[in-house]
Amino acid sequence: MFNKLTRFFFKSGGVSQHYKNILKTFSHVYLIFFSKMVGGNTYNQSYINTQEFSFILKTSKSYKNIPKLLSWILSLNTSQFNLEIQKVSKKYKKKLKKKYLYKVKYIKKDRQVSRVLRWIYLINYSFSIHKLKKRFLLNLLDLLLNFKKSNLFLKKVTVYKNFLKI
Repeated sequence: MFNKLTRFFFKSGGVSQHYKNILKTFSHVYLIFFSKMVGGNTYNQSYINTQEFSFILKTSKSYKNIPKLLSWILSLNTSQFNLEIQKVSKKYKKKLKKKYLYKVKYIKKDRQVSRVLRWIYLINYSFSIHKLKKRFLLNLLDLLLNFKKSNLFLKKVTVYKNFLKI
């Protein structure tokens, strides 16, 4: 999982620098939660599930390495379906009175993971911070601590809502 995530960042060049930034970001996340910084840190006020996540990290042995933590993030945010917008042909435009229709597609299991990793990479660029390390840290904290209100989870929920409407 970690290698797949790093491949997305390598496409923009500077392989060693991106690799260092990603590792520093994960180490910074662990530093926040394993040191005594959780009580008086700014992350405590700005995120919803800070205490729950710090309890999970301190009590379980399985989430103390990067691939396991990343697989946990991916399992929370994978989506089985994707919505594609299709333009309605002229023949059916008057009957349906719509210009566009949603088409629901099932995503295979191996493609689900790479899709979530790609969205993690793309959401990094939605932040207005210049440095990649800080953007990636904000993205990881958003996925870990606001998992039901994070950008990626909200995208997944809207896909499922639209799927159930159809």
